[in-house]
Amino acid sequence: MAAGLVVVIACSSGDGSGVPTPTASLPPTPAPTSTPAPTATPPTPERTVADVVRDVRDSVVLILADIGTGISTGSGVIYSEDGLILTNQHVINGALKIRVVIPDPDGGPDTVLDAEILGMDADVDLAVIKISGGPYKPAKFGSVSDVELGESVIALGFPLPDVTGGSLTVTEGIVSSKRNDGVREIIQHQASVNPGNSGGPLVSRDGKIVGLNTYVLRRARNDVGVEGFNIAIAIDEAVKRLTDLEGGNLMRPPGEARVLVNEKHGFSVTLADGWDELFQTEDAIHAIQNSTSGFFSIVVDREAGPFATQDEWAQYWRDAGALGLEGRTVTHSEVTQHDDGRQIWTFHESYQRDGIPFQAIERFFFSEGTPTRVYFEARESSFEEARIGFDAMFESIGPA
Repeated sequence: MAAGLVVVIACSSGDGSGVPTPTASLPPTPAPTSTPAPTATPPTPERTVADVVRDVRDSVVLILADIGTGISTGSGVIYSEDGLILTNQHVINGALKIRVVIPDPDGGPDTVLDAEILGMDADVDLAVIKISGGPYKPAKFGSVSDVELGESVIALGFPLPDVTGGSLTVTEGIVSSKRNDGVREIIQHQASVNPGNSGGPLVSRDGKIVGLNTYVLRRARNDVGVEGFNIAIAIDEAVKRLTDLEGGNLMRPPGEARVLVNEKHGFSVTLADGWDELFQTEDAIHAIQNSTSGFFSIVVDREAGPFATQDEWAQYWRDAGALGLEGRTVTHSEVTQHDDGRQIWTFHESYQRDGIPFQAIERFFFSEGTPTRVYFEARESSFEEARIGFDAMFESIGPA
């Protein structure tokens, strides 16, 4: 064997004859079968605001309530084929006659029908009225749980018909808060609303009614101007009361006095005719009159301590409130002595909001050592009418 040459012989088991035993061959590996790729499902296109409006607009109506001294306007939503309409109680409160306007979506003549009140709940500010005829297109009710914070919602209604000509108005904004205001579940949102939107629907992107637009808060506890506090009653509050509202079980007897009581500070105020409770806090009572855009509040001031005199305290709030909001002008001021001995500081103001002239009265007084602020405002065109109720409510302020 030559040096350096290595021969390797493969050995297999056999019969010793030297003939290799055949080895069975393996079957060929089948070629892999290709798996077809799944067909992609096209995404569902997001519904636009216009889509939602097309779904809902035929169910939204303008409400005209004749209260004797003028016409109170608001909005409502049809929720049954036979003409049941949900709205705010303050829209139709005190009405001698109610008419419902159903706009023609194609621009033709509007349909105007008389309506009757079936039931009202003044505490929650809900009402059901009914029109004849039909069938009508009913709106679909959802739930406050259908919308999350930051989710888009849409407000429909008929604000300021003297400005808009009674045409449907649509605005959009996000949900800012969902909470209980001490009386009911509410949705705070950023969709712009104005007088006349009351009773109109707040709608989710899937076209369901999640709330009923009710009021706008423009002044905070310390008379600070605020924005974006557009409040809708959660539709759940209406749904659980519909049977009673439709049957008139929640109707307040005519002429029944409505006395609002602040338990913490032990004072009360009697609402004047045409005025309704808006909401309460631990230190305040707020009321509205929809027909005049009237707003009334009485607030117990817990921050009077830093002021050395009553005059200094009143002057501070006069400057902070009257001069610090909306470019207001103080047109008249006086200090008077009330029959019960209270010294009262009164300031008359004028200003414009969204181009509409308003007037206001602020009064400051101490009652048994407790500093109290009373505020009243209304559109200039109906200020004197609204002031009748304000004066009556101011005189009614007393111990609970």
